[in-house]
This record gives sequence, C-alpha cells and structure tokens, in this order.
Amino acid sequence: MGRSYTKSKGRAGSGAGHGALPRVVWEHPSYCNLSGAGAKLLMDFACQFNGHNNGDLQAAYSVLSKRGWRSRQTISRAVAELLSAELIVKTREGKFTNPGGQCALYALAWIQIHDCEGKLEVPPTSKPPRQFSLEAIKTPSPEHGLGSVHRRGRQRARDGSGRYQSVHKRVRLVDTA
Repeated sequence: MGRSYTKSKGRAGSGAGHGALPRVVWEHPSYCNLSGAGAKLLMDFACQFNGHNNGDLQAAYSVLSKRGWRSRQTISRAVAELLSAELIVKTREGKFTNPGGQCALYALAWIQIHDCEGKLEVPPTSKPPRQFSLEAIKTPSPEHGLGSVHRRGRQRARDGSGRYQSVHKRVRLVDTA
C-alpha cells in the first residue's frame, strides 16, 4: 500500500500546522484596533489551527500557559475583545461542572467552521462566518494625504502661456534688449 500524502511530504506527526492570516484581515480595522493581548491570542488560535479543526480552538489557561500566558484575566479580556471585534466565533459554551467540565471552543472567523466530531454547538459551515474580502469591497480604505476635496483651494497660478508658476522659485526676468 502506498504512503499517504502527508507522510510522503513529511507533514504527518510533525505538528506542522498553519495559521494563515490573510492580508485582508491584517489590514482590516477590526484587527488593527486590537490590543497586544488580543493580537497575541489571535495568533495563538491560528497556531492551534491545523487545517481541519476550525471550531475546536481553545483558550483554556492550561493550554495557553505553555505559550507564555500568565493571567486568566488577561485571557478572558482578550477573548472578549476578539469576540466583540468578530475575529473569532464561539462554537461551544464552557461548562464548569465537577467532574466532566468542558472548556469553551472557538473558531477563526475568516475560515469555514469544520465538523469536529460532534463537539460543537453550532453546525459546520461551507462558507466562513465573516467574509473580509467582501467587506473590503464594500468599505474601501481611506485615502492617504490630501484628497481632491482638500486640494480645491490650493490651485497654483499660471503665467501668460498657461504654465504653472512656482511659489518657491523666483521668476528671472530676461532682458530682451
């Protein structure tokens, strides 16, 4: 029997997932306005994503403490910030029962939600919950610098032949005699 694609490419068991963050998400105001903790938690969620487990990403302290997180409060504030910015979606509510507690699960908003073996409270989707590329078309980025509206009052004077006169250079008068 032949080797699988992942084994032949050396990807099986290496833990080499991917957390692709599209440029349209990087440049979106929802991402640009994140705090440092919010951006770091989003990168940690992207690090947990392996290509087929969107919806099964967790923000449990036991998982994130291995990645440098030291405060449960900071994690909960960062999760709330990502939820309000609509960069992640909650796919399962956490249940704190003893025994048998379950942590809350999340999904990245720009990737479709996958079927995660019945763990989720939301159904899998064929499209991402939030399509940033369509938002970018509807809301173009603001202009940088002075726009045409601001330039109207700054038109330069022209000389007799229709050329612009410079305001910085003195005009030399040439003697025709």
